[in-house]
Amino acid sequence: MAKSQAIKMKINYGVNCQSKVVDEDKGTRVSPFEWTKVEQNVKNMRAFVDYIGDKHGDHLCFGRRKDFKSATVWNTYDQTRKNAIAFGAALSSMLEPASEQCIGLYGRNSPEWVTAQLACGYYGMVSVPLYDTLGREALEHILKQTNLRTVVCDTVERAESLLDWANHHIHCLIIIKMDDNDRKKLETKFNASMKFYSFHEMILQGENCNQEVKEPDPNDLFLVCYTSGSTGLPKGVTYTHSTFLHGMSIAYRTLALMETPTDCHVHVSFLPMAHIMEQIFMNICLKLGAQIAFLTSDTSGLMEDYAYYCPTLICTVPRILSRLYTEVMRVVNTNKIKAHLFQLAVGTKTAEQSRGVFCQDGLLDYLFFRTIRNRFGGRVRGLVCGSAPLQPEVLRLARAIFACPLVEAYGSTEVGGLATVSLPLDSTGGHAGSVAPEVYVKLIDVPSMGFVVRRDAVGEICVKSPAATPGYFKDEEQTRGLFDQDGFVRMGDIGRWTECGTLQIVDRVKNIFKLSQGEYVAPEKVEQIYALSPLVTNVYVEGNSLYPYAVGVVVPNFQEIERQFPQQLLSNGVQNAESENFTEKTPVPSSDLYQKKNLAKLLIDELNRIGSEKGLKGFEQIRAVHLSNEPFSVANGLLTPTMKIARPQLRQKFAHHIQALYDTGDS
Repeated sequence: MAKSQAIKMKINYGVNCQSKVVDEDKGTRVSPFEWTKVEQNVKNMRAFVDYIGDKHGDHLCFGRRKDFKSATVWNTYDQTRKNAIAFGAALSSMLEPASEQCIGLYGRNSPEWVTAQLACGYYGMVSVPLYDTLGREALEHILKQTNLRTVVCDTVERAESLLDWANHHIHCLIIIKMDDNDRKKLETKFNASMKFYSFHEMILQGENCNQEVKEPDPNDLFLVCYTSGSTGLPKGVTYTHSTFLHGMSIAYRTLALMETPTDCHVHVSFLPMAHIMEQIFMNICLKLGAQIAFLTSDTSGLMEDYAYYCPTLICTVPRILSRLYTEVMRVVNTNKIKAHLFQLAVGTKTAEQSRGVFCQDGLLDYLFFRTIRNRFGGRVRGLVCGSAPLQPEVLRLARAIFACPLVEAYGSTEVGGLATVSLPLDSTGGHAGSVAPEVYVKLIDVPSMGFVVRRDAVGEICVKSPAATPGYFKDEEQTRGLFDQDGFVRMGDIGRWTECGTLQIVDRVKNIFKLSQGEYVAPEKVEQIYALSPLVTNVYVEGNSLYPYAVGVVVPNFQEIERQFPQQLLSNGVQNAESENFTEKTPVPSSDLYQKKNLAKLLIDELNRIGSEKGLKGFEQIRAVHLSNEPFSVANGLLTPTMKIARPQLRQKFAHHIQALYDTGDS
């Protein structure tokens, strides 16, 4: 186990000039830094599987617990390679020859899920991750477009729900957890010609199968990642062996900035493997020879798994760190002296880190941060946060708590994961960092919004990278629209360059709305600021070009509202609060709270106060709010699998309530 230690980073880059212009006419920028060189001896995923098996052999690879009281069952890197080769041999032997044989992977992250994907890469098959939140229409579109006939599922229940409507598409199901009774049930219910295998059966069959292995060409298709389809049906982003390995290489070189010394890295995989962020991070961990653990139950048990496995590397999303910020600050702000001392401690840690010093065992750590850090296992040596921007105060606090390099990554599925990354020594926050190695970034005009880059210094972000997708699977029309005339991927994000050359994300082009006076509002920025309030669980901001102001949907924090409600009501000038039974001893039932206009006013005032403190303009603030008692979640489709707001689904669900706010001109 790695001993806590102070990390003194070698400072070989400056934070005051984080990109340089290489094309004055088009404003194209690249990184100005000398990045760590990475030898590209591995040309395809077959070579990658052999590389990790040879290099890390008897080191522990994949681990999982049956339940929270059980010990972890691990397998080694050598066993993982053998399982991948055996599984792939069995799979390859039962498939009809095809130039692009697609295999569906459907279920939660697991050793078997990753092994199946490695097997596909080893034998030149194409893996197609599937996930529940796509919905039936989208899943059916994917099955037809990829001609999926074989799917690996994690449970019998998931397999059964898929076959209930897709049995005419699928000929073979490989189920990770299946016994003889499960098989009989499935064979009785579905077509007798349908084939069912357990994962273990496939391994045994493959061990006795002398299947010829054709060396995949670097330009052969390896992976099709379907986007969540926020507009229309999802699009299949394609990766060849070459582009996927380039994506790994770019991310690996940026992570080398963190200089995270330890005898053995540990990663707890919880972000969905159906998304490129965890795909890239998972394979980097395999390259490093890390121990990779999987969730014991679901994300509700993530903190228990962190405390048990003590990860050294964490790949996370803003929602996790924002929730941590809210919890910590709620406790800290109960005492003014404590709050003042805590902020001084955060400031001291920030100053240390800007000089390249990351100390985890100093006096400040003992007094303020160690207890919080221990909830994550106490051994974290590096964090990567992606999928959306972090608020600067959240980033600052998280860096102080973990006292190790924490970087923000910006990119997309289409560019192979990474386009820019923040530097560990840059304490400013509020931006997406420096251009990644081998990547080119520029801004282009957005005529539909009236943005001209040379005039406004704002435009749509475009990226060129060796990791970028060749295009969308069997969709030439969408592929043509993806690239500009210079072959850059259009990111669909509005951005600007800061004075020090970092890229700042404004919002998605399709998220930004225009108010009746002509001002544009970037709702994601507003939502992230409002989410800093401990009184709210979720916030969704919406606008309409027919009206002069924005409105919102808020899910209040039940516990915090009921704890603070009497005092907060009185401070807002509402009389007779006590007579309405708003007390700690007899809190108002949560369902009743939504009927109180005073609560809506309370929350609007609280959110606008925070917005003003964080620099929001008056037109960016909400004037009316609808209160909902349904928290946004991945399960109900109101959050994406990477825990971002699912805006199209929210817009549809709350359309009536949003219009009612405008019709009444009242909250």
